Amino acid sequence: MKYELVNGDCCVRQYNHVDIVPTNFCGLSREILSRDPQHVFLQINKSAGSLPRQGFKIHVSATLQNYQVILDKVYDLSCKNNFTFKYISNYSLLEQYLGGTGSLWMTGKYITVYPETESRFKELIRTIYDLVGEEDGIPIFTDQVFRDSKNIYYRYGIINSDDDFIRDEQSNKLYRDHELRPYQLPSFVKEPFESKNEYKLEVIGKKYFLKGIISRKSSGSVYRAQDIHGRDVVIKRAKYGFKDSEETEIQKLQNERKNLINWEKYDFIPKVLDSFYEQKDFFLVESYIEGLTIDDLRAEFIGDKRDSLYFAKIRHIVLNYLRCLQRLHNDSFFLGDISARNIIVDFESEKVFLVDVSQSALLTNMDESFYYRTQGFYDRRVDYLSSELQDVHQSGYLVMSIFSRANDFLKIDRSGKQSWNFFIKQAVEEKIPTVFIKAMKVLINATAGSLDRAIEILQKDDMNVLSQITTTQQLPLKSLLQGLQRPVSIEQIEENSLDEKISEARVVKALLSMELGNSSCPVPDFEQSQLKIFEELSQTRPSMEKILRQLFLMVEYLKERVPKVPVKFDNFDITIKKIESTFWVENNDFCGYRLFAKSKYISPYLKNGMAGMLIVLMNAKVIYQTKVYDRRIKQLANELSRMAYAKNGTFIEGLSGITWSLIKYVKQSHDRDYMPLIERQLSFYQYFCIDCHGLTYLIDSRNEALDTSLFYGNRGMAFVLKEWEKLNENRRTC
Repeated sequence: MKYELVNGDCCVRQYNHVDIVPTNFCGLSREILSRDPQHVFLQINKSAGSLPRQGFKIHVSATLQNYQVILDKVYDLSCKNNFTFKYISNYSLLEQYLGGTGSLWMTGKYITVYPETESRFKELIRTIYDLVGEEDGIPIFTDQVFRDSKNIYYRYGIINSDDDFIRDEQSNKLYRDHELRPYQLPSFVKEPFESKNEYKLEVIGKKYFLKGIISRKSSGSVYRAQDIHGRDVVIKRAKYGFKDSEETEIQKLQNERKNLINWEKYDFIPKVLDSFYEQKDFFLVESYIEGLTIDDLRAEFIGDKRDSLYFAKIRHIVLNYLRCLQRLHNDSFFLGDISARNIIVDFESEKVFLVDVSQSALLTNMDESFYYRTQGFYDRRVDYLSSELQDVHQSGYLVMSIFSRANDFLKIDRSGKQSWNFFIKQAVEEKIPTVFIKAMKVLINATAGSLDRAIEILQKDDMNVLSQITTTQQLPLKSLLQGLQRPVSIEQIEENSLDEKISEARVVKALLSMELGNSSCPVPDFEQSQLKIFEELSQTRPSMEKILRQLFLMVEYLKERVPKVPVKFDNFDITIKKIESTFWVENNDFCGYRLFAKSKYISPYLKNGMAGMLIVLMNAKVIYQTKVYDRRIKQLANELSRMAYAKNGTFIEGLSGITWSLIKYVKQSHDRDYMPLIERQLSFYQYFCIDCHGLTYLIDSRNEALDTSLFYGNRGMAFVLKEWEKLNENRRTC
């Protein structure tokens, strides 16, 4: 169950109430209505026949101006033609999915029609095209557009099934339906219409060759490209039809073009090289700036890399950024949206560049209705600040993001207390100089003269570090466990499931269900999982997450057959060696598994990195009674034990899962030297949690929600704390 904070301090269950209905809705019986578990859609079930497991479905897009007209027409048609459809029935969610701020998977998918057969699909899509095909709509990334319509799309996918796997004619799994991917068909399905009219963006503006995607969102992406002279450029795209509040995406990008031209005298912004329209979308070509975003800078310098030289260079980088802001303010300009993705840093030269000025304006020409800010870079005080001081305030959290992801907690707790307390804890742990903390505090408080004072602090103060935490009292782990369990118990009372306990067996089932889709499905044969691993390794960009899903299944298959393991060790080992050769990276500073082949980022997490592989290799050690993996197991344990904190506290993709893998290692190796290191990780747990009316919740900053689930909420962290208790009890009895 997920929860959200309202106004930063009130916890409510997150339901999406129905506030969009067809005009002629009255009189429908309850029997034909249904809701999805997340209460995103309202489904009207009028099909005379049964729906297939998978097949072609129709998506009808819309805009915030015509959504009611389109819904009324589709609903009236369903009453005449008896077909099942669902639609987004909450206006706030509709704003997200039609405004370009929701996920790419959901963008534009306002109405989904479920035909019973392929012939019925062809009949319905033509009828709907005749009915609403000339209406405007938001593009749908995952689908194929039908004919020349602006809002009618189709795709092959799951229609009526408990799992989300597309299967072949023999019911073998092919791929997950809900993984973000462009339009595609299984090999046994033919394209339903002769002309697909597919538009691929490989050459832009007839003279720019696409080299890669820097960032992607449904309302328009940012590309790295090359012009006809071989010069690297950045191309920003604003898609037609997307509108955020009073301003369209095209208007925003046009405003950036105007600002860049007006600010040509500054040496810390890109230069405008070209702009043009293509298929109604607006493109802006800018000079390419080499460097790292603040997010990449933080990921690049971790652990021992944060030495005295690093902190000295960061001091100059922050100073250079604040001086850029000071120059803009002195010329009466307002920067606007400040975030870790909008700033590029050349670490060696310490130069700073501002690469997104679409929200910028003259302070005398500010129109607040056009203003957008990135979540995680402001707290609730920002609404009471002048435009100039809003820049200063956001800059404080920008500095925080150089060292930490603590600012992510602002997505849940707009008071800023959670972010600040977590950062101070981390600052003590990492010995971050107090000069940054002082400057950060002055910037966040954002009073008159704060920008000048922060610059002065960074110029004059020494590089001493904090010796202890003075903001938050350390909570006993037993108290934290009790706090985490209370919301779970309340939920279990409501669901009449008080006997439900989280055991290691249930955790394993949950890990298997990531791939199986349903924990009751049988574990596939070893060879089947091995084949899928080899297929993934042959892809252009193999994913460690997908590899681990299969490894979890493979290990479970072998565990079920101990001691008569039907698979020879050499066969298992060759699989591990192939994975290692693709994903393992090791140098003097760190080691680990890449997120993707050739990726520069490694992951420590259970879902897609070192903690997951540690669990797999420790299982293999027991199954085959082998010492072959001992060195790698020790390496992984050492690397994971160095991590005192992570991007969040969750089990599947955060610190709780890392701690669990280390607890498992201590149990297997009996190496008690890791106990203090695990305790250090546990001391961070309370900083990932928030108190809400006397109830403790783990923050899932990924979904900007409070969550009680195993993978992303209270249950996962509570399970790890109980495992730690058991480990301590065993130590005392030994």
